[in-house]
Amino acid sequence: MNGRLLVAHDRDKVKPERTLEALYLDPLRERVKQNGGRVYSSGPTFTLLVDVKSDAEPTYAALRGVLRQYADLLTLFRINATETKTVTVILSGNHALNTLARTARRRC
Repeated sequence: MNGRLLVAHDRDKVKPERTLEALYLDPLRERVKQNGGRVYSSGPTFTLLVDVKSDAEPTYAALRGVLRQYADLLTLFRINATETKTVTVILSGNHALNTLARTARRRC
């Protein structure tokens, strides 16, 4: 909504304060900071599933901008390699498939 990534299971439950950053990314960053660089102090990497229910292209454009701010935490996917970090973001739902395929470096 207006370039912001709002989180809700159903469109009629969307609220402006329920952003991807506020509900997931900022708490994950804080937890990583408290646990010495990991979501779980002695556990594996963490997978965050982002289920896109809105239009794929504008949502992916907004998502790329947001995820860029969390690059220190997020796995980086390249065409021929993956740089695994503390949190791996996986997309489900509506995909910008052509855009994803053409993106040489992405965080989801």
